[in-house]
Amino acid sequence: TENLITGLNIDWQSGNLTTNFDLYMSKVDYSRDMRNPIIRRNMVKSEVVFNGTDNLALFDMGSNFLEKDGYTWFRANISQVYMDGENTGATLAFDYDPGLDGFSAVKFGIHWDESDVDVTRSNNVILTNPPEGGPAMVDAALGEDPFGWTFMPGDNVMPQQWLTMSWDAAAALDSRMSMSGLDELGIDLAASYRTKEQTTSFYGQLDIDTMMRDVPLTGNIGVRVVNVDVTSDAHALGLGPDPVPITTSGDYTEILPSMNLKWNFSDSFALRLGYSKTQTRPEFQEMAPMIQVNRVWDPEEPEVNGLARAGNADLDPIMSDNFDLTMEWYPESGGSGVFSLFYKDVEDFIVSQTVEDTTVEGLDGTYNLTQPINYSDGKVKG
Repeated sequence: TENLITGLNIDWQSGNLTTNFDLYMSKVDYSRDMRNPIIRRNMVKSEVVFNGTDNLALFDMGSNFLEKDGYTWFRANISQVYMDGENTGATLAFDYDPGLDGFSAVKFGIHWDESDVDVTRSNNVILTNPPEGGPAMVDAALGEDPFGWTFMPGDNVMPQQWLTMSWDAAAALDSRMSMSGLDELGIDLAASYRTKEQTTSFYGQLDIDTMMRDVPLTGNIGVRVVNVDVTSDAHALGLGPDPVPITTSGDYTEILPSMNLKWNFSDSFALRLGYSKTQTRPEFQEMAPMIQVNRVWDPEEPEVNGLARAGNADLDPIMSDNFDLTMEWYPESGGSGVFSLFYKDVEDFIVSQTVEDTTVEGLDGTYNLTQPINYSDGKVKG
């Protein structure tokens, strides 16, 4: 992973007005190379023991677990992931002291942010039937000392050692295991996508510093209006002989108020009250318009649905109304006593759901379609 993070922040003060300009940019270049050799053997089932009754689970895999003889070559898996992301944003903020009793500051501003994420996954290449044969591959992968790694050393942990395989030694016998890059591995269009998200928000906040019935009251009341515009590119597989590029877009606007108040009844006792409305936006991958038809509808068996998976560009953010009440006590002897109540009313939880007997645009018949949706509401309190 390579990261670049940079920015510029400027404050300018004139009389009772402070102006802040903040500009930032961050980039990430991420790649992952997964190469897994897999061997296996038939264990003596009666000798495999898992004991979870102690603080630490104990394992006993049987007497032949660490013996090289008896293992067979299963396969080698190769897959790679590449992700390029860029986030750019700017804020223009104002902080004004009105010089009025009861109000210490008026704050307002505008914020703009853009995120652009491009994810490319290779096919998961599975290599079987090595040219040198399975026994030679097992012998090469395990080498002369396959027990070089100790797992959680201790007298009561079994097994303390596990077989450790060498990819390079096995690859010396099977040149296919040196495959690398998207040209050789191919692109998994069912898991590759690009999403651009633009966020524009306006906010205003009033800071309070006053007395209420001879009790000091401080805090703030504010509101933020957020507009989110999302565009995603991906592919549909299974709609025809070739992948079909798909572009989707959508936008939504939310109003997010907030309030935080604190009453100082004495030097040792305070009461806090908070309310906010917050949003959690869907993951980029959930909104990407990827469609994969795993089993096409068969006109000769119309009573059997096809199978399909898809993203959902129409997902709404998860919204939450949050309430907090906290009492704080600070005795003269030191320390503190704090009691807090919270309540959250959450809407539009996102889950993966399979809808049966539905249609897929561009295909005949009905399908069992699995995709993320805004499914349910819920309450959290304590």
